[in-house]
Amino acid sequence: MTITVRVRYTNNSNPEEDFEQSFSAYQTFSNERTIDQVQDELGDLIIKEIVDQIYNETVANW
Repeated sequence: MTITVRVRYTNNSNPEEDFEQSFSAYQTFSNERTIDQVQDELGDLIIKEIVDQIYNETVANW
């Protein structure tokens, strides 16, 4: 299962640091389970990973 989000970041203090970028993460799951069975659990894990990616990208220049 893969989730991708597109982020547009605007830095009002330093516009040179503005960016627009896609962030993506995935988790694999057993083919014995359906997407309906795993989407809530894996979705939470994937979203946490994407949030970390976005956070790291936005604070990298501090």
